[in-house]
Amino acid sequence: MRALVVDNDPASRPDMIRILQSAGLMVASVTTYEAARACVTQNPPHLLVLDLTLPDGNGVELLEQIRTQELPISVAVVSGAPNELLAQSIVLRPNALFDKPLDPEKFQAWLGRAIHRWQEATASDAPTK
Repeated sequence: MRALVVDNDPASRPDMIRILQSAGLMVASVTTYEAARACVTQNPPHLLVLDLTLPDGNGVELLEQIRTQELPISVAVVSGAPNELLAQSIVLRPNALFDKPLDPEKFQAWLGRAIHRWQEATASDAPTK
């Protein structure tokens, strides 16, 4: 399972990466909207951890792209963004929403459920003999 962390905050990004890696995920990390958009377009992750405030755009635009294209990506918004951006993101139905600073226990609990759902979906898509 591949995960992409999109966050330019050097204080929170390492913790998110560590939690994802400890759960067995292959993790890539980018710090800008453009880099995230390129990753999602070229090799969509199974799971996206998304900050809403980025130096060259906002995560709401990326979430909108994912939902419009109906990409099968679980999205966790992890942000200390202003209420207006949070409200915009909620309309686009992220799979989870976390405040910064991140509560590792809540994030790990959600991650466990997300991995389980992905494994079930993958197993049901597998061809039967």
